[in-house]
Amino acid sequence: MSSNFDSRTMGLLARQQHASSSSDASAAHSRADQQSPKVGGGVRLLMGGGGSSRSLSNAASQPKHQGHPQAQQMVGQQATSGGQGEKTEMGRLQEVLFVERAINSQAGIGMSFVRSKEEKMASPERLNLDKRRLMHMPLLEGEERLRLLNYQNNSISKIENLRGLDHLIFLDLYNNQLAAIQGLEQVPTLRILMLGKNRIERIEGLGALTRLDVLDLQHNRLASMQGLDAKPELRVLNLANNCLSRITGLELLPSITELNARRNAISEVKCLSPMDTLQRLFLSHNVVPHVQAIRDVFSFKGLVELTLDGNPVSNAEGYRQTVVDAMKWLKHLDLRFVREMMMMMSLRLVLYLCISLAVEW
Repeated sequence: MSSNFDSRTMGLLARQQHASSSSDASAAHSRADQQSPKVGGGVRLLMGGGGSSRSLSNAASQPKHQGHPQAQQMVGQQATSGGQGEKTEMGRLQEVLFVERAINSQAGIGMSFVRSKEEKMASPERLNLDKRRLMHMPLLEGEERLRLLNYQNNSISKIENLRGLDHLIFLDLYNNQLAAIQGLEQVPTLRILMLGKNRIERIEGLGALTRLDVLDLQHNRLASMQGLDAKPELRVLNLANNCLSRITGLELLPSITELNARRNAISEVKCLSPMDTLQRLFLSHNVVPHVQAIRDVFSFKGLVELTLDGNPVSNAEGYRQTVVDAMKWLKHLDLRFVREMMMMMSLRLVLYLCISLAVEW
């Protein structure tokens, strides 16, 4: 499934704003992996240490770049085009790539990102740094109004440089190289956090995010749900494609409406108290052996959609009838309407009886 950054972002924000009044909010369990629009003109990346900075125009004269032929070539390209007025899109991209390569090759040198006044006025609350070959999150200068920040599809290994973003509500770090969750105490305002397709092994570092509404941790290396601190406002949790063996701790999420745990190694679901807020539970392609392993789910009175296809339990005789009888309020089972499924079962039963009577006659 694919969509652009703006449409995915606005969809998540719309669901966040209307989730409390709509029980049919759309799922947030799939992610985009496509190219998003590049940041427009006027972009400058500055190098510096200890708070100083150097613009690209005089970078060519710095001895620190010696030994980096590719970087020197880009400097030459920029220097020769400096008198041609506004840079072309390719020139801007070369500028970004040059500075990132130069910075990443030298220990102890920081990176700052500065937008022109014109671009900031055009999009003061959004910044898209998708597919920029970034290995570090740069300092964002003059971005106090920023609310939506996209770093997906880079090579970032550490969450950092978020200080001063007091209005940030959306942070996207999908498809990077993160091994740990850290540095988020600087942005307690976050409502939507996208950390899918990284190398995260433990849930941690989320204590300050008490207002979190959507958390996406799909395609990581999680073996446990431990560390998922109480999140009173969390509604959507995506843990698909990890290494989980059990679902536990749902009682810490009193507002949860959707849990996606597809494609793990889950064999049972344990919950200390009924979760009447949970509406959608996706457990496809796990190793649930029998219905008794998920008996706690039968007490979830608000559940309207459940998927268990791809589990051993779904091959058991009478599986669907058992689940539907235990959860008469369920509307969808394994992506099929329960009413339609029950009608088909009734028709098959009638057909069987008719055939039996015909044989006896």
